[in-house]
Amino acid sequence: MDLSQALDDTLKSTLSEAYRLIKRGVTDRRNAMHTPSVATLGLDGRPRIRTVVLRDFDEGAGTLRFHSDRRSEKVSELARDPRIGVHFYDEAAKVQLRIDGSAAIHCEGIVADAAWIASQRMSRVCYGTDPAPGSVIERADAFHLPNLDPE
Repeated sequence: MDLSQALDDTLKSTLSEAYRLIKRGVTDRRNAMHTPSVATLGLDGRPRIRTVVLRDFDEGAGTLRFHSDRRSEKVSELARDPRIGVHFYDEAAKVQLRIDGSAAIHCEGIVADAAWIASQRMSRVCYGTDPAPGSVIERADAFHLPNLDPE
């Protein structure tokens, strides 16, 4: 085997392993890859980083999906500038994955509807808090959760 073939095999196997790790993060909530950090450019131009929950990974399309409250600054930031960075880190395995890309926001339509339907009830509650995420509150109890009674 020549050097170029060895490098190609190594790159293919590395990418395959990265995909395997990300896929596991979608389904295993205890896996470190389940909660990556995402970086956006704030409305003031400064970098902003938050932890999100990985909801889907489509290897063929090269897409990751996470949910966010449409009222969040993150959504406003990505609407203005869709450039995004995603950082996965598994401390136990000593594996770090960094991905740069372009975000698409789906607040309505087939993608949003399917995600909402597939969400657990408690997850849906998170998108009904008052005030909106990131709002300054004066007291620890100065927010409201929607009714948690069964549907």
